[in-house]
Amino acid sequence: FELAKELVVSENILNSWDIRARTSAGMSMGFDFLFLIIYASFIALLMHKLNERVWKCTNIYKFGILFQ
Repeated sequence: FELAKELVVSENILNSWDIRARTSAGMSMGFDFLFLIIYASFIALLMHKLNERVWKCTNIYKFGILFQ
């Protein structure tokens, strides 16, 4: 669709797909969005664990707890 550049071309591409191709495209987009959510959550969890391990018994850590 990025290369189509016009609505008519995009519609022609969509109309050329059967129901199986449309379902596969929809599932692919769904998995892409799910991946983004999981990826961001995983990075946030890693940052949290690293922060606990590095700064646990310092004043900076206690200061950060106040802002949670």
